[in-house]
Amino acid sequence: MPTDRAAALELAPLTALHAEAFWPHAQTEALYAFVPIEAPASKAELAAWFARLAAGAPARLDEEWLNWAVVLPQENTVAGIVQATVMRDYEAELAYLIAPAFWGRGIGITAVRAMVDWLWRERAVVSLRAVADTRNLRSQSLLEELGFVLAGEVASSIRGERTIDRVYAGHASTVLRPA
Repeated sequence: MPTDRAAALELAPLTALHAEAFWPHAQTEALYAFVPIEAPASKAELAAWFARLAAGAPARLDEEWLNWAVVLPQENTVAGIVQATVMRDYEAELAYLIAPAFWGRGIGITAVRAMVDWLWRERAVVSLRAVADTRNLRSQSLLEELGFVLAGEVASSIRGERTIDRVYAGHASTVLRPA
């Protein structure tokens, strides 16, 4: 799925094959500082994780998992992943993981906006939610710049450490406003 900046990045349905291009970035410790995800120990482990995400949600969950690789064609690499869990009530919970080598380039905000655009057009998603660790100022800034508003805080944990997540709410039309 090309974005409005198609030359800069595109979202491709995530597959195990994306692990090859993302592997150099998947080893960066800072990538996992504020998320409850363990760094994969090998390229094969990363490929297996991507394959599980690509397989989608188990039928018993009554939700749809959508996962895309954030591909930078001109750099021949994968900068990260964006994810949406879509519920029956036209709501989606968003997540994203952009490698530190690509921070500060607008890749995260462009990828999340492109994902929301797709969700709006293809799944009629209107209400959006996302969470960010209170220490993750970059993620909070990204969400706020997209028009999300702080809806509350919840207790969480990352690798046994107690943390607080900020819960953000948004509306697809606000996120898709002209940049």
